[in-house]
Amino acid sequence: MKTSVRKEFSLRLVGLSLVAVLALGAATSPAQAQSASAPSAPASAKAATVQTVSGPAVPTREPRRKGLNTGIKVHGHWTIEVRNPNGRLASHTEFENALQHDGQQALAAILWGYTPGDWAIVLDAASGDTQLPCAGQVTGGQAPCIIGESGDVFVTSCGGGLPAGLSNSQCFPTLTIGDDSSHTGTSLSLGGTVIASATSVISDVQTYLHVCSFSSTPTACAGGGGAPILEAFEFTAATLPAQGSGSCGGTGQLPCAVNVSAGQTVSVSVVISFQ
Repeated sequence: MKTSVRKEFSLRLVGLSLVAVLALGAATSPAQAQSASAPSAPASAKAATVQTVSGPAVPTREPRRKGLNTGIKVHGHWTIEVRNPNGRLASHTEFENALQHDGQQALAAILWGYTPGDWAIVLDAASGDTQLPCAGQVTGGQAPCIIGESGDVFVTSCGGGLPAGLSNSQCFPTLTIGDDSSHTGTSLSLGGTVIASATSVISDVQTYLHVCSFSSTPTACAGGGGAPILEAFEFTAATLPAQGSGSCGGTGQLPCAVNVSAGQTVSVSVVISFQ
């Protein structure tokens, strides 16, 4: 099931990226055609033409459709809920983020024919913070939390081989992947849970997409399976400001970073959509 969902979404990525490329070309072609057809008239001639026009109003050019002007934007809508061991809701946080530069590279790699693999969600504290929400699986201590699918490359490589900064994480095989509840065919839903190992503040969050080389099959890439790994790309990311900083929680601002305590369950949902 997870392989078919991944392959379906990969086709959507390719199709939407091609639409974006065609849109950029279509947006510039009318101007190019106009400049090639005839030289511009002098300003005085244009003014005289306008002054002598009579009868019905000259029709204006129909505006280009929105898609040709704005292209396609990739969004990530996050929902983070923290619950106490007794199941009581401690906090509910929602916010938006956007496609990262590495995410753009991942889409370009897929268009070139590279093979998309596994997804992951990462929950971390601010850079330099020693109070991290999970326990390191390699050297111990506190570490970021990674949510992946059971048997995927992020979970199987959690003891080593992950990108810098994630190599001593704690990995949870609880990731689920599917279409969002609207079933529009232009979004992907990622979700999963972690159990916090320490009192911390979740302020840095990311989604990652693992991409393999041309020679890898989707099945081999999805599980690591000895497939040549190109890279784990940071697809979307956001940083939530520290509580009390004065730059969060207000109108038009991001929510504040999420407090967690040892033993609490953190449930995460990310809907990646194309608009």
